[in-house]
Amino acid sequence: MLCHKKGTAVALSVLLAAGLTAAPAHADTASTSDQTAAVIAAIKPISDVKNVILFIGDGMGDSQIALARDYIYGAKGSFPGIDALPFTGAYTTFSVHASTGLPDYTTDSAASATGWTTGVKSYDGAIAVDRFGAPHQTLTEAAKAAGLATGVITTDEVQGATPAAELAHVTSRGCTGPASNPCGGLSISEQILDTKADVVIGGGKGYFDQVITSGADAGKSVTQAAADRGFNVVTTEAGLRAVTAANQSQPLLALLSSGVMPTRWVNTPSYAGGSSAAPVTCQQQPNPRISLSEMTMKSVDLLKANPNGFFLQVEGASIDKQSHAFEPCGQIGETDDLDQAVKAALDYAKADGHTLVILTADHGHSSTISAGPVADVNSLALAGKDGTIYASYNSGSSPTASQQHSGTQLRLAAYGPGAAYVTGVTDQTDLHATIRKALKLPAVAVAANATVDQPGGAYRITGDPVAELKAAAIPADQARNVILITAPGIGDTEITLARDYRYGAHGKLPGIDALPFTGELKPYGTTSSGKTDDVPDATAALAALLSGVPFTDGVSATDYKGRKVSTVLTEFGGRTQKLTGKTIYSPSVATVGGFANPGVKCSALPGWASMGTATTAAIKELRADPVPSLKKNDQPFLLHVNISAASYANKADACGVIGAALNADLAVQAALKFAAKRTDTLVIFTGGVGAATQVIDGTPFAAPSLRLTTYEGADLGMLFAPAAASGPAGSRLAGTQVFVGAFGPGAANLMGVHDATAVAQVVRLALKLEGPLLKWPTTTTAKLAKATVKTTAKAKVKVTVKPVAKNPKGTIKVAVSKAGFTKTIKATLKAANKGKTTVVLPKLKKGKYKISVKFAGSAKFANSAVTGVKLTVK
Repeated sequence: MLCHKKGTAVALSVLLAAGLTAAPAHADTASTSDQTAAVIAAIKPISDVKNVILFIGDGMGDSQIALARDYIYGAKGSFPGIDALPFTGAYTTFSVHASTGLPDYTTDSAASATGWTTGVKSYDGAIAVDRFGAPHQTLTEAAKAAGLATGVITTDEVQGATPAAELAHVTSRGCTGPASNPCGGLSISEQILDTKADVVIGGGKGYFDQVITSGADAGKSVTQAAADRGFNVVTTEAGLRAVTAANQSQPLLALLSSGVMPTRWVNTPSYAGGSSAAPVTCQQQPNPRISLSEMTMKSVDLLKANPNGFFLQVEGASIDKQSHAFEPCGQIGETDDLDQAVKAALDYAKADGHTLVILTADHGHSSTISAGPVADVNSLALAGKDGTIYASYNSGSSPTASQQHSGTQLRLAAYGPGAAYVTGVTDQTDLHATIRKALKLPAVAVAANATVDQPGGAYRITGDPVAELKAAAIPADQARNVILITAPGIGDTEITLARDYRYGAHGKLPGIDALPFTGELKPYGTTSSGKTDDVPDATAALAALLSGVPFTDGVSATDYKGRKVSTVLTEFGGRTQKLTGKTIYSPSVATVGGFANPGVKCSALPGWASMGTATTAAIKELRADPVPSLKKNDQPFLLHVNISAASYANKADACGVIGAALNADLAVQAALKFAAKRTDTLVIFTGGVGAATQVIDGTPFAAPSLRLTTYEGADLGMLFAPAAASGPAGSRLAGTQVFVGAFGPGAANLMGVHDATAVAQVVRLALKLEGPLLKWPTTTTAKLAKATVKTTAKAKVKVTVKPVAKNPKGTIKVAVSKAGFTKTIKATLKAANKGKTTVVLPKLKKGKYKISVKFAGSAKFANSAVTGVKLTVK
């Protein structure tokens, strides 16, 4: 797979043992090699799984991952755990309304957790019960019944929604303890004792101190009842570290905080105007609590004693809680804490060979990286690794109100046997089925009136994803054609909005959701001085996708140094064509307070042009032989289809954004229809950069919003972040990672997390281009990366220069020099040998020489590029 520069993690470093090679992912260095064979070797059958470790980042959507990564490692950096999981997909997270069963597009943590723990969709606040209040078996209960060891860890109270959905069944998440239980029956705390997982670690001791009022344990605190039943109850970090065994004879209940466990970084709230103040440096707590990594590995050490295997769920809870409280530093620190735990589990899984590690979230959140300071809403300027990062929170009903969730699709990633099951686009209920299959737990019949994902109780995953992904992994050298579909402004949230509006939460986008190899891209640009820009504009983002070079906003032809940059379209010697499309819907503009208005439906734009039809026509034209009598009708081609949503996002045009995403999907459908009939066409779709939109279900503060009525007849809220005060009016792009999907030869190279510049490299790989390339002006000195060559006595230096152009003409001068000595050799570039020229310098005396390449040529040659200078010393 694609890799990163020195100092950053390799996206698929965990597969290096399978033969992956490290190569830089930036176009000003070297191109990548095809990793398809290594990916195939890493796809292991799910039957090899013995243990499953499931990580949940509560509230950790793509924007939250990007914010933490950019602050800690820089936009070009990588998380050693979160970003190192090689198999990546996306999954949907909606809940349902209890009274109607219609989708609630923005779920809470309780309904979301119920989806993966039981496989059943339910209403907000439900804990492991369906929308009618009927309980359903959880993964922890099923694993325990099958004789596996089980564990639940959280930085929340153990009665919190995510852990509770594994350990209890109540109709409201607020039924936490015997003295705070409006549900009737047993509270969550009491049911934790009945479920009796081998390991439970978290906060929430305060609820265990409440007194039980009925039953055999009446008059006792829940803590005392636990001790009487044989639980090993510990309340300190030292006590946890001292535990040597945990099983059904003596299960561990570690209650390390009265309530929610404290954050590891100091909380630093944002505020109105905060992004215009001096940048803040986040600080770690002076005496931070025990890390999630240590809690995870302590649990693994205890659970692995069971010969049947184990199931462990681990939650980093306060990414969500700090997002609600508009606290970027606390949020970033909790993401870092989760990442370290994932890294530790990944190391264990690589050594073990039978452990499936899965990472996902329960819902997205409101925090985002804006292009500059924002007014009116809560924001904060942060002193990140690359410079100032502008974090903003846009969805509260007032400056002091809790920020809302976002109903976006979420990253789902995995490592180990069966990891291929997470690829593509699935639903939370599919995760339940995947873990059941991995642990060989018996399937459970779902009641006919219980909602899973599809109406009637069907999961999205059918067949065997392991075999299907292996079959779809075609080497890049089999490619002759590439269809690249880009949609600047369309990230994971915008994809979700288009799907929810047109096909419903239960539906799928026929094109984008059908791409088998899926990953995430990290977009970034450069400032005019060469510093990293966390939020590129649409022009810079698109130029990076086509060239593999980060760009400055508004610039698409030269890099920040003024050097001309080639693109895959200019480098390809075959047939090329570019199509530009627009939205399919008439404008429907969001306004501040607009969510309070009745729902609207998008209407078709008069005379709208289908990019599906245009794509099909372009393919036919590109394939046609110029000599009809030959009737080959199969010329190699590169087709670029671009449908930008950025301009619609800039205007807060909700229907415009959705219509642009749907038009992009039409293009993907047409491309897949052609590519599915053959094995020589690579199809890639990505937005390259996302917009600062959210899927909401409440009234936001200060930000424009709109209520839409969807295909399913449900309410869908769409929110636009406010404009950057220091940027263009209406600028609403965001520094979030974005979805990329692919099909065909070389598609496997886009799995995982990569720089957005990687797309151009994958296209080059498929089309056998020499790039990545930088174009120099007609006369310049191109200093080599290794400008000094060490020679022996009377050595002969051979320099091979290979420019790329259809008709290269001109001259090239190669000079070697050191103090008091310069030798220059001139050579002529000719079309006959495609410009490849070898210059042999005379024998040199022993020493170190600087080598430079200087060339001049015609206008045609000026559009060429130097692909490399090879030094041979004899």
